[in-house]
Amino acid sequence: MAKRLARLLPGYHFDEQMFFKCDNAPLEIQNLRRQAFFKISEVLKARHPLSIQASATAREDITDMQFIAAYRVPFQFSPLVQAHLKVGSFLQSAAGVHVTDLDGQSFYDLTGSYGVNVFGAGLLGGIGFTMSIFITNLAFTGEAELINASKIAILLASVTAGTIGFLWLMLFGGNANLSSKQRDPAP
Repeated sequence: MAKRLARLLPGYHFDEQMFFKCDNAPLEIQNLRRQAFFKISEVLKARHPLSIQASATAREDITDMQFIAAYRVPFQFSPLVQAHLKVGSFLQSAAGVHVTDLDGQSFYDLTGSYGVNVFGAGLLGGIGFTMSIFITNLAFTGEAELINASKIAILLASVTAGTIGFLWLMLFGGNANLSSKQRDPAP
């Protein structure tokens, strides 16, 4: 129903001129925004070419990356951001709270994932099977055998992903064996 309604609404996006003046900012501010935007674009291209290329290549086959690229900013701004602010999605290494991208650029891991935990948390994400069952029921309406077989496969995949994620975090997670006082020392 939502898809049908969405098709009735006209789509739009901001061209470059409207992108920088969408809030009716003075011309001076618009020009500063434009300069900063394209400067950031050039800095990203110069500092992270390998990370950006690896992400672009992977995005062709990974639908979640396509979704994130399309919807990481409000849709009106998306075309210009997608064209000029390309970012990497892969890490080369992690050490404590520092992560390093494929180009050797080091950053603080502000998500609190602490590098290696990114992979473990990703595996744990596999246990969210409610949506898979919902989609199965929509896709195979009236086909009880297929629905039941799909539910069993989804349940097994979720248990497997959860178990592997748990084991990964227990074995390789940076702070897995620390008490809560050791992890978050009081100021």
